[in-house]
Amino acid sequence: MVSSKTKDSAVPAGLAKSGRWWKPAQDKKFSEIRKDKPFNSSWDKKMKLRAEKQSIRAYANRLKEEKKRERVEYWERVKAHRDTKDANRKKSEVVQVITNTKKLKRMKKKHLRQIEKRDTGNTVTKKMLPVKSK
Repeated sequence: MVSSKTKDSAVPAGLAKSGRWWKPAQDKKFSEIRKDKPFNSSWDKKMKLRAEKQSIRAYANRLKEEKKRERVEYWERVKAHRDTKDANRKKSEVVQVITNTKKLKRMKKKHLRQIEKRDTGNTVTKKMLPVKSK
C-alpha cells in the first residue's frame, strides 16, 4: 500500500494537488503567510482627514441649501406673478349686476352658461344709465 503522503509528493511540482493548473501552488499554509501590518496613521493625520471630510460635507450641504432656497424663491415669484395676473384680470372685467332675478328665469341655457357668480363687494360695476324720456 502507498501512503497518502507519498502519493501527494508524487504529484509534479508545477501542478496543484487539485489538478487545477490555473491555480498557483502555495508552498505555505494561509496562516503562515506573513501579513503586512495595517496602515497606522498618526493622530494628527486622522484629525486632518476628519476635518477635511467635515468641511467637504459642510460645503456640499451649503450648495444643497442654496439650490433649495433658489427653487423656493423661483416658485414664490411664479406664484406672486400668477396672483397679480389674476388680480389684474379680475379688475379689468366688466361686471353688470343682475338685480332682477326673474331675468335669469327667462334666459336661455346658452346665455346662462356665460353668467358667473361673483363677489361684487369691492369691484366697480358698470351702471346702466337711465334713459331720458322726451
